[in-house]
Amino acid sequence: MTGGSVRHVLNKRERAAVAVVSASALMAPWGVVVYSIVGSGIDHTYVVRVSILALLWAIVPFGVGDPQLLILDPLWMLMSALFGVFNILFAIWFARYYRQTASTRSTVFLGSLTLLVPSILAAVAWVGLPPDVAPGVYMGPVPVQLALGLLLMYLVKRDRMSEPWGDSLASSEWWEKDQNLRRQSESAAR
Repeated sequence: MTGGSVRHVLNKRERAAVAVVSASALMAPWGVVVYSIVGSGIDHTYVVRVSILALLWAIVPFGVGDPQLLILDPLWMLMSALFGVFNILFAIWFARYYRQTASTRSTVFLGSLTLLVPSILAAVAWVGLPPDVAPGVYMGPVPVQLALGLLLMYLVKRDRMSEPWGDSLASSEWWEKDQNLRRQSESAAR
């Protein structure tokens, strides 16, 4: 304890909630891109491409071949960390929420940024799509982590922080006694 602060110790349910949201920051998809490319020829068939993006892995189509699964790819993880920075921050803030060093409002606000920032990036990227991409494109966030976080905040209520001095001073008897003595001394002085 430094500076007179009391550190809240997480109970088993709170630790489990923090672990689930932290794991979802790393493992759950934070974005998806679904698009189709207009094929050549008379029939103009469409080839549907899907990319699923997470911080530690991705399923990305390369060229004409089948999609590739990237797991712990250093280049992908660096690029993904730039887009998923708010997912990481939300996991940290979620832990702070249960340690009672972050408010509910700030935690929910940071969680909403996990949706807002990828949505803005997707809108910017959508403008620059090549002309051979067909309508029906979806690029945007997948709210797995936010949904889990909000659900767990609702289901796993954080414990109230106990008073460091215990229940001995929790009653107001000492206050009432002090106020009575003060009133008596004031009335005696008149």
